[in-house]
Amino acid sequence: MTTVRLRHNKIELALHELRAGEGRPLLHVHGLAEHTPDTVPAHLAAWPGAVWGLDLTGHGASGIAVGAGYFCEALMGDVDVAIAHLGPVTIYGRGLGAYVGLLVAGGRAEDVRGAILADGPGLAGGGPWPGSPAIATAVSPPPEGGTPDPWALHELTRD
Repeated sequence: MTTVRLRHNKIELALHELRAGEGRPLLHVHGLAEHTPDTVPAHLAAWPGAVWGLDLTGHGASGIAVGAGYFCEALMGDVDVAIAHLGPVTIYGRGLGAYVGLLVAGGRAEDVRGAILADGPGLAGGGPWPGSPAIATAVSPPPEGGTPDPWALHELTRD
């Protein structure tokens, strides 16, 4: 797997080439607390072109945001940086990646030719009414390697 390093603000993002190919690439955007898979998932194997995967900020091999929040606009910016590198894409989003991918597809219709939305971590929902506000006072330390960022995971589960 080849990895390209991209910059989004002060964050280094990891964009992984899972499979080379001609034509429009498929951009895989993972779910909450996940990362890009090591190989093309079986359900995406029939895609005729290249397959890339983006590790969102605070996940996988991408950097952790220091002193900043994790919110959908920041994660949309991560995807936008990947699209600027790859050119027009089709997005496959899983869970949180589906939510972010759908927003990016609406905001960048000329560059996102389609969005495939799959259920996964980050799209469980919480009912029709807002939940009680919560203030994080402690989270577990990050695992070896630093990501996924535990504060990001806590914040995104409340989003």
